[in-house]
Amino acid sequence: SSGEVSAAQPTAGSPPASTPEEASARLLDAWRANSREAAAQVARDAAVDALFVRSAEPTAVFKGCGTVGTGWSRCVIATATELILLAPETTGGGQIYISFIQRRPLDYPIEYAPAVPTAAPTV
Repeated sequence: SSGEVSAAQPTAGSPPASTPEEASARLLDAWRANSREAAAQVARDAAVDALFVRSAEPTAVFKGCGTVGTGWSRCVIATATELILLAPETTGGGQIYISFIQRRPLDYPIEYAPAVPTAAPTV
């Protein structure tokens, strides 16, 4: 098992996320599956409510995590029409939850580490 949890098959009592990237990817999976229950395993109610105001776009992809100009940590879901910034929160037990989301235009300035490391080019 890779440790990834697919929200398409929500598991009751799934373990909390241990990284912002994991929480973000699981929240996107839950949104795509239209599963508020799965989303609630990795996000606070306010974030779930704000995300599920709209149905998931088929083009939505998790782009990675980084910082916005103020130095705040954010993870990014990109759709065809907007960026959805996810705010990770670490609990005292080291568990990661998405505490709130912010919808921003596609040209919003944010730097983030790619979600999938790219291999060095082969020569």
